[in-house]
Amino acid sequence: MTDPRPVAAARPAGPERAGLAADDTRTASPQLRRTYALLLLLVVPLFLRLSAVQHGLPRSYVPDTHMVRNALGMARDKDPVPPMGQYSTYPYLVPYMLLPVYAAQYAVGRVDASWAGAGEYGNRVKEHPEIAWLPARVLVALLGALTPVVVFRTARVAGLRLGAWAAAWLVATSLLHVHFSVQERPWVPMLFFGALSAWPAELYRRERRARFLALSGAAVGLAAGCHQAGLALAIVPFTAWLLAARGWAGVHLLQRARDGVACAASFAALFLVGNAYYLFTELDPHVAQRAGDLQGQFAVGGQAARFGFSLGSLRHLTTSLFGYDPSVCLLALLGIGPALASWNTRAAAVAGLVFAAVFLPYPNDHVRYVLPLIVLLALPAGLGVERLVQSRWGAWIASPLLLLPLVQALRFDWVVTRDDTRASAELLLAGLPDGARVGIDHYGPQVDLDRGSLERLAELRDLRTRERHRLELLTAGAPTPAGVDAVPLEDLFEGHADRGGYRVREAARRHGAEPRDVLASLGVTHLLLVDRRPGDGRSPPLKALAERGTTQHVLDPSRGDDAAREALLPTEMDFPLVSLWTVERPGPWMALYRLPAAEAPADAPDESGADDARGR
Repeated sequence: MTDPRPVAAARPAGPERAGLAADDTRTASPQLRRTYALLLLLVVPLFLRLSAVQHGLPRSYVPDTHMVRNALGMARDKDPVPPMGQYSTYPYLVPYMLLPVYAAQYAVGRVDASWAGAGEYGNRVKEHPEIAWLPARVLVALLGALTPVVVFRTARVAGLRLGAWAAAWLVATSLLHVHFSVQERPWVPMLFFGALSAWPAELYRRERRARFLALSGAAVGLAAGCHQAGLALAIVPFTAWLLAARGWAGVHLLQRARDGVACAASFAALFLVGNAYYLFTELDPHVAQRAGDLQGQFAVGGQAARFGFSLGSLRHLTTSLFGYDPSVCLLALLGIGPALASWNTRAAAVAGLVFAAVFLPYPNDHVRYVLPLIVLLALPAGLGVERLVQSRWGAWIASPLLLLPLVQALRFDWVVTRDDTRASAELLLAGLPDGARVGIDHYGPQVDLDRGSLERLAELRDLRTRERHRLELLTAGAPTPAGVDAVPLEDLFEGHADRGGYRVREAARRHGAEPRDVLASLGVTHLLLVDRRPGDGRSPPLKALAERGTTQHVLDPSRGDDAAREALLPTEMDFPLVSLWTVERPGPWMALYRLPAAEAPADAPDESGADDARGR
């Protein structure tokens, strides 16, 4: 009896089967390569950013924790829309992103008995703020790591092939972008949404569909919900709208107007998500002027802009941008001409040039204001790589240019995760003998003050939340370390530590008219001198006073025997192409001096036999 089932066809054997397998391999191989490369664009930026998120902890040496403070204040008060300026002068979108993170952290702590309730959680954060800082840094790092993928998709839409990979790689390894991706600040989230606006903007320019321009406007609204500077990224949808392949008369003009209105409406709706205080609270007109007299300037919420042209800013920001990312700058210069000439990339090139023209000479010469140029110049830089590799020796030139940012980013991670000089100084000050009282210069360590120091500080200014909580614990006799008898000099003297001298603040003038008199009146026996630019040839304002005493200890972050020209890490650097390699740890140069009897009370402990030392 025969088997009614059909006979299966015999599988090809030998060369035929081998040939089929080879065809499958050839078909799958490019897709596998693309998958691996895309994973690389996720893994490398994530590694570069997460490797350094714990820098400085349990201290934060970057003086900007607005969004953490705002999120915790919202959670404590159960008020998602506090008045602008109550906790922060930044918009509220990033704090809203942090609220579920802190809610999850709180819930986990309740489960594992780390805290018994909301009050205990709040007190724990006051005593150990790194509990709140670290999740915020991780959130920022994740958004920073996703930005290169968005840049890649945008470049693909703009018609780049190899250049799309190069553009994404340059953002993934950008030192400036990595630097800000490890801080609990809103700049990288702002730029993530700014980059996200460029993707639909390119789609709109090609397909002329209003929904794409509306999505681009919405993303800019989210960027401005992170920080007011995100408003400048409106140049992205605007240039796409302006340079779209559509006429300026008749029905084409009506279509342009319709698209523009859709973009503006979506922008406004998403802008108000992060700036809801405009809808639900009364805005204090003086909030934006607390950092200075900015009357008559453009202000949004708690931040004001001072537009103008500064040759000094142009020189400083251009130099700093090149020092951070020379490869982006050089490749963008190479590709900007072809980018302007090509209809595919013209809008992106124009947006980058306009942004550069406005913010490179911006009077406030903070490097963070040119951070968006890393994304805006990525497409011209990617096109520059495409043009470069077409030449005979182009690949040999492009390879080191693409490798350099990775080397710089790895060096940054290694340096910034080492012990800060201020952490070493904390240990040094904790070991001072009984009766010693130290004056801590501007940008010095953030020591836990003892009860007497906190009470003295309360006479000069209002105590901050953590200081007030610590004083309550010490007054109640709660088990907590006694702290250091110290005087933070930034509360006594004002002026610029790097560019000039000090003058006595009004609140401290009852102690004397000159710094020397104030320190003597307060019984300061030691002075911790700080210099963030030890190799620039200029002395710190109090160096002459300090050198009347005896050097007790020196903490020098410099690499080698020559003093580093700048020791600004983990804050913004002036020219990291050099300065990143002249230091071996973050933090400023510091020296501890024992003041002479003329500047110290007669009953201060005698340490004339203390050893001088150079700390690394």
